[in-house]
Amino acid sequence: MTETELYIPVKNFFTSMGYDVKGEVGHCDVVATMGEQLVVVELKLQFNLKLLYQALERQKMTSQVYIAIPRPKRATDKAYKNMLNVLRRLGLGLITVALDSPVKTVEALLYPVEEGWKPVTKRQRKKANAVRAEAEKRILDGNMGGASTKTKRITVYRERCLQIACVLRCRPQATARALVAECGCSPNTSAILIQNVYGWFQRVEKGVYSLSPEGESALRQPLFQEVVAYYERLAASCGAGLNM
Repeated sequence: MTETELYIPVKNFFTSMGYDVKGEVGHCDVVATMGEQLVVVELKLQFNLKLLYQALERQKMTSQVYIAIPRPKRATDKAYKNMLNVLRRLGLGLITVALDSPVKTVEALLYPVEEGWKPVTKRQRKKANAVRAEAEKRILDGNMGGASTKTKRITVYRERCLQIACVLRCRPQATARALVAECGCSPNTSAILIQNVYGWFQRVEKGVYSLSPEGESALRQPLFQEVVAYYERLAASCGAGLNM
């Protein structure tokens, strides 16, 4: 088993309640937002001190912090009861996922306790706002919560780069102005093309860009396929009539 197997069931659980859910936002495995509510879930295959440290760190951003683990085989086990006691004292929520069942049932056994939660500092509030903004600005959820830290993640910036690359695959070359006005690319498209952080674009002439071989290769990466498929459908509707 891997932690990523917990992600889809947990995501579906919160999505069914109306939350917008994203995986791997900042250092958080799962972030769910709905209005002003910010929920953070940490995924682990077993309860341990590292998981507690992570959950307590997330409590600096929001009181709504859960840990999610596979459903224990014996709920009467002393160690399991001790774990519940610790989580209650810390005000943390607990979600279990039945990975040993084909249905993968999700159950919230403990809910976070807001009573006694201290207001965050200015610095912590800034961090919470950054996590919320990152989650809300992502149009798609291309990350699997619980993935290794070595795995490439689809941030808002990378998603915007992928959108531009998808359009340039349909249209060999274009200006930043046309990409923004006619294809709905990010308002900072010009800066993205000039900075060319990933090497996906190449300058054809002043103000005109095309997709580089590196960009074409990136669009074929398995990790990006869901995002690429989405933006290629949009690009197909504007690519033919895109004016430079």
